[in-house]
Parts: sequence; structure tokens; C-alpha cells
Amino acid sequence: MLRTILIQLALFLTPFLLYALYLVLRKRNPLTGEAWTFGWVAGLAGAGLVLAFVLFTVLSQNAGLQLSGRNTPGETTTPR
Repeated sequence: MLRTILIQLALFLTPFLLYALYLVLRKRNPLTGEAWTFGWVAGLAGAGLVLAFVLFTVLSQNAGLQLSGRNTPGETTTPR
């Protein structure tokens, strides 16, 4: 469960990190507030949410991840 949360957090933060890298490459300081306007932050948050949702959906379908939390055993064994 912790791994799933960390993966989702990393996917959400990816657009913010890419934008900070873009600012560094453009020789702007990413630590100032003037580069992080409301429009940019809202757009990056939306992109992060879409990225996290889409990749989580794709990965859960391909990996057989169960969202319900129920464990269904592969074999049914009877105790002797």
C-alpha cells in the first residue's frame, strides 16, 4: 500500500519537477514566486492528477492490482 501511495505521489510531482528543470535551463530561479503563478500551478496540478490517474489505471489493469483490498487465493486448500 505504501508503494502505491509513493508511486502516485511521484507521478503527481513529475510535472512540477519538469517545470522546475525548465526554469533552471532557462536560467530563471525556480525558488522565486514570480515563476509559479496561479495559472502555472493549476495547470501543473491538473497535469499531475491526469498523469497519476491514467498511469494508475493502466498499471492496475496490466498488473492485476486489486483496488478492493480483498485477497482471493489462487488455490483452495483444505487443512488435514
